Amino acid sequence: MRQIGAKRIGELMRHILSIIVVIAVVACSDEKSKESQALVFSLPPLKGKSETTQLIESTWDRLLQRCPGLKKYQEDLTFSGINDMIDPVMEEMSRAEVVFKVSNTSQKIPNGFSVHGHTCGFGISPSGNSLRIQKEGCVSLCLNKKYNGPTDYVSPL
Repeated sequence: MRQIGAKRIGELMRHILSIIVVIAVVACSDEKSKESQALVFSLPPLKGKSETTQLIESTWDRLLQRCPGLKKYQEDLTFSGINDMIDPVMEEMSRAEVVFKVSNTSQKIPNGFSVHGHTCGFGISPSGNSLRIQKEGCVSLCLNKKYNGPTDYVSPL
């Protein structure tokens, strides 16, 4: 009789352990799903000249790679549109900008970035090979670290 009771207890323990394992796997996959969703930062619908919108669309993924802060703080950014600043005469300064308004009340963006409430333009050269940001706080937001450099930040894209 004792062996039968021990056998049933063993079976019961295996069932309980199986249930715990299933719950743990489901919980972990839900967390990973939430994390991967947070990493997606889709380009909003663009309005403007087709050359400008195509330039931004074709470089969006590279912009997000260069600017990890855009993904990280996306909940505190509001898309404000695009600026077509492409000028063949002023080629060096020529760019198409993706513009975001930064929340005034973000609890996530470090205060040291000094970017709360600012409007940030992320300029893409006509060739799509460089990024230009003209506010120090916006550079900090882009890089996800305090930036203390030239106001006119230019980087390969």
